[in-house]
Amino acid sequence: MFVWEWPQLQNKNHSFQKSKENLVVYAKSCGNFYYPKHRSPYLFLTNFLNPGNYYLNESQTQVREKSFYFLNADDSIAIDYSKPVKLQTLLILFDDEFIKNSIKNLLSTQEQLLDFNAKRTDFHIPTVPFELNERVQKILCFLLNNSSYKENVDFYLYELVSEFVKMNNKTSKQIQKIDAVKTSTKTELYKRLFIAREFIRENVSKKITLDEIALEAGLNKYHLQSNFKQLFQSTPHQFSTQLKLSKAYQLLKHKKGSVTEICESVGFDSIGSFSHLFKNHFHISPSTLLKN
Repeated sequence: MFVWEWPQLQNKNHSFQKSKENLVVYAKSCGNFYYPKHRSPYLFLTNFLNPGNYYLNESQTQVREKSFYFLNADDSIAIDYSKPVKLQTLLILFDDEFIKNSIKNLLSTQEQLLDFNAKRTDFHIPTVPFELNERVQKILCFLLNNSSYKENVDFYLYELVSEFVKMNNKTSKQIQKIDAVKTSTKTELYKRLFIAREFIRENVSKKITLDEIALEAGLNKYHLQSNFKQLFQSTPHQFSTQLKLSKAYQLLKHKKGSVTEICESVGFDSIGSFSHLFKNHFHISPSTLLKN
C-alpha cells in the first residue's frame, strides 16, 4: 500500500503501528510537521533534498540524503520537522510477518527452511546510519515506479530487505571491532564516525579541517583520527584526498575543464602536489588523461 502524503494522527489506518500489510509513505513537507514518540514497526527511513530531524530510540538524529536508518520492531521514533525547509521523506513500514519470513528465508539453511518447527533466526539492527548505496537506490527507484502493482511492490521490498541483510551483517561486524567495552558505546562511536565520513563526502570540493570534521561528528579530533583509521583503514585526510582524486579523474576524463581549473575545483592548493598525487594513484598524469 502506498501513501503520498503524511498520515493524520487521528487516522488509525495510517498510523505508524504494526499492520497486516507493508505500507510505503512517500511524502513532501516544508517544515511544521510533528509526529510524537511512539513504538515503530520494522521501518526503513530516508530523506531527500534536506536532512530530516528525528528522535530514534531517544537519540536526536538527522537523517541525510545519502543515508538511511532501518528500525527494529518496537524501537521508538518521533518526527520533528520544525525548520521551514523542503523535505521529501520515504518511510517503509513493514508487516512484521513479511520481515520475519524474509529474514528466515535469507538467513536459514535449506534444512531449516524445510523444518516448520525450526526456531526463527535472530536478527537485530543497530540504531546507526547505513549508506544509501547504488543498489539500494536502484531498488527504491523501481519500487516507486511500480507502486500500482502489489506483487511488484512486495518483490522490490524483498529485494530491499535482502540487500539490507548483507549491509547489516557487515556493519554489525564493523561495530564489534571498535575498541570499546559497552555495545552502546561501540554503536554511538560508529554512528559519529559514519557522520564524519559523510561530512567529508558532502564537502569533497571544499577545504575542510580536521577540527571542522570533529565538530560535525561530536568527537575530539585525536579520538576521531585514531578511530576513523581503525574503522575505515584510512585517516580522514587520506579519505578526503582519495575522494578528491576520484572526482578529479572523472572531471578530466569527461573534459570538464583544464588541469588547473579541475585542481582548484576539487580543493587542491598546489597543482604540483595535485599532479604528483594523481599520477601516483592512477599511474597517469592529469594532463595525459585530459589529452587522451
